[in-house]
Parts: sequence; C-alpha cells; structure tokens
Amino acid sequence: MLYLLLKQYLNIVVLTNQHLHKLKKLLKRSLAAIGLFILAGLVFIAINSDASPNVIPTQSADEIAIKMQEALNVKAWDTLKTITWKSRQGITYVWNKPSNTAKISWDDTVVDLMLDKVDGTVIKNGKPVVDKSAIDHAWKSWCNDSFWMFAHYKIFDKGTTRSLVPVEPGKIGLLISYESGGVTPGDKYLWLLDKNYVPIGFKMWVKIIPIGGTYATWENWTKLSNGLMVAPKHKLKIFEFEFTDIALLD
Repeated sequence: MLYLLLKQYLNIVVLTNQHLHKLKKLLKRSLAAIGLFILAGLVFIAINSDASPNVIPTQSADEIAIKMQEALNVKAWDTLKTITWKSRQGITYVWNKPSNTAKISWDDTVVDLMLDKVDGTVIKNGKPVVDKSAIDHAWKSWCNDSFWMFAHYKIFDKGTTRSLVPVEPGKIGLLISYESGGVTPGDKYLWLLDKNYVPIGFKMWVKIIPIGGTYATWENWTKLSNGLMVAPKHKLKIFEFEFTDIALLD
C-alpha cells in the first residue's frame, strides 16, 4: 500500500514538473513575442516620426499669423456669441463665447460647463446628479473638439508662441507652440498655409500621438452667416472625421 502511494506521488511530481516546464516555455515564447511587438512598434514610430522643428519665435512669424487670421475673418471670431456643432462621437456642443460656458450633451447626459472654472452641473435622464466623471468627460471632449473647430483662431492665445519653418515651395510654415492651456500643454502645430494664408492642414507634435509630425488636413472651408470660417473635415493617415450640424444661435 505504501509502495502504491509513493509511486502515485512520484507520478504526480513528474507530471507537475512537465507542466511547469511547458508553462515556462510558453511564458518565454509569449515574452519574446511581446518584445518583438514592442520593438516593431518603436521602429515604426521612429521611421514615421519627424523631429520637432528647432526654431525660435519671431516678429515675422507674428506678422504671418496676423495675415492668416485676417484671411479667416478674425473679426467674426471676436464678435461671435453662440455656436453649436456635433462631433463624430455624437457629442453636441452649444457654446456661448461671451460667458465662456457650454452645454455639452451625449446619450442621456447633459453637462452645463463653466469652462473658466472646469466645473458645472450634470443632468442624467432629466434629473440633476452629482457626477464628477461626466464633468471630466465633458471637459476633455470640449478641449479636443473645440480645438479642432477653432484652432485657427487660437494662434494668439495666452501661452502661445509663433515661429516660421521652411516648408515645400508654394506653402508657408507657421509653427504654433502651446506652453499652457487645455489638457496637454506643450503641444506644437505646424500650420501649412497656401499663398492666400489660408490653412490647408497642420503637422502635430502632441502627447497623445506617439508619431511626431502626424499630418491632418483642414478641408471644406465654410463661411457662416456672420463671416466666421470653419473647416469641419479633417483627414489623417488612418482615419478621417467631420463635424456636423454647425449653426450660429445668435
């Protein structure tokens, strides 16, 4: 009896060791695959990334930026009151520029956001609730979507600098660096302007995109009834998006 028990125990030990050996081999292969995947990703990023332009702010860059804003009728931006639009994620914005407040809604949620304070009230299913996560989501969505709507009017915002960058013939390169503001301060955008100082796109060096110099178009320039210029369509390498339902509510 003792012999049988000992034999059974030894068989279990042998099987356990075999399983451990197989598990170690599987773990090594998995770690190797993960390592190769990470390495391939780093190589891809290195190949496709452009270095951030090493330039300094100049008065000449400011003069080009002024011409860009004049081409886009900055006076209409200065007198803007209320505008609404919808993002590709189905988020609807109603922004009152003089008070800098926004009603941001999606699904069953409506957030009345005081943008200067990053605070506000939340209504879900028609009832007031306390929901900090909804306010955070509204703020981050606002920072992203409002920038893609109005970045061309924000090149003189507090904390920005402007520099000229040599680019291909027939285009003007205007680099805007954001030292503060929004969710990711430190981002840089190299606007490519046509001969009339109207943007056709920009290259980005931003924290949320690992590939430096990613290019996005600014298309379908449209003049609203007050003269405000917006470009609702943007194309990047792997996807595109467009804002809809754009209207003035003045």
